[in-house]
Amino acid sequence: MVSKTLLGSTVREIEKKIEEHLLTSFEPTLAVVFCPVTVDVKYLSDLFTSLKIDLIGASSAGGIFNDEIVEQGIVVLLTDLDKSTYKIQFLEGNYDSSFRTGQKLSSYSFDQFQSPAFILFFSMTFNGEALIEGIGHGHNSPLPIFGGMAGDDSAMLESMVFSNDNNSYQGLAALVLDSEQLEIDGFSFCGWQPLGMVNEITSAKENQIFAINDKPVLEVINDFFGSFEPITPQSDVLSVSNSMYPLTLLRQNSSVMRAPLRLLEDESLLLAGPVKVGDRFQFAMAPGFEVIEQTVKEGKDYFQHAERPDMVLLISCKARHKALGPLMEDEINGVYRIFEQPMAGFFSYGEIGIQHRPNGSEYLNETCTIITIKQNL
Repeated sequence: MVSKTLLGSTVREIEKKIEEHLLTSFEPTLAVVFCPVTVDVKYLSDLFTSLKIDLIGASSAGGIFNDEIVEQGIVVLLTDLDKSTYKIQFLEGNYDSSFRTGQKLSSYSFDQFQSPAFILFFSMTFNGEALIEGIGHGHNSPLPIFGGMAGDDSAMLESMVFSNDNNSYQGLAALVLDSEQLEIDGFSFCGWQPLGMVNEITSAKENQIFAINDKPVLEVINDFFGSFEPITPQSDVLSVSNSMYPLTLLRQNSSVMRAPLRLLEDESLLLAGPVKVGDRFQFAMAPGFEVIEQTVKEGKDYFQHAERPDMVLLISCKARHKALGPLMEDEINGVYRIFEQPMAGFFSYGEIGIQHRPNGSEYLNETCTIITIKQNL
């Protein structure tokens, strides 16, 4: 199995680079693509269809090309994965239907493979937590599920996923893999440190918080962030300084992050993932350079006994990028050096990965999520 990464500023540039590869013995079967939301994905889809290459992809809040961060380019990972080892499934859905959409995907996938694994790209309309629960419903052990929520260059309006025949702002594009023929693995690392008292969410709906500790959420946030930058209902998107302080939800046997996105007109706080009334949390503080070293160390330790993968995807939270700033380049470079293999990825609005192995896959924010695939010989 061979994988190659391409970078271009336009679809036409990508087309030329693919044509160059096709002049060699390389015969790609699958393309994973991450691009700005402004790209003409119909043109993109038609290109890969004409080349008889299966396509799956998502709009991004920035791309990752090997060891580089790409702000406006189209990132492509081409691979000659055997077509018998994967299927692409595209489904429409929204926040309320996420669990049922996950069930539909699971039913389809188990009809295709005895032991499926999943790489998911989904639009902002989905509840990532419910999607995972729907896929795993009725199964006794955790299923290998990885992926991320599509971005829209930080506009926070609408994001898109696409395949050869479909594209949607309310879609789920799923790469379903046969884990009997492929080794699929993944690892998510956060590194944020809990800060201050334990709080309780006392009024919330979906990914929107109205009250914390029985106080209006705006009052609590202004009290906490006052020394950084006061927040008013007129604020569109939270500042970089305030994005460094996400919520650490204290779940049984684990903790997961929820990144703040923006304050809404009704003075509620919109998050990049769902919460529930009664959830307990601490605000968290972004660490310094040590988090980069820790990410790379944790990645090396996790994959040290694994064979070198054939394909590497990296999905990193856009809020993490904002908080770490230029340090993000060091993290991307460090992850790339673990494998020294072609690597493609994007900055997302939420990640699906595994932080705590016994818990299986979770919907996360503020993480660096690595996904590896290797074809069994």
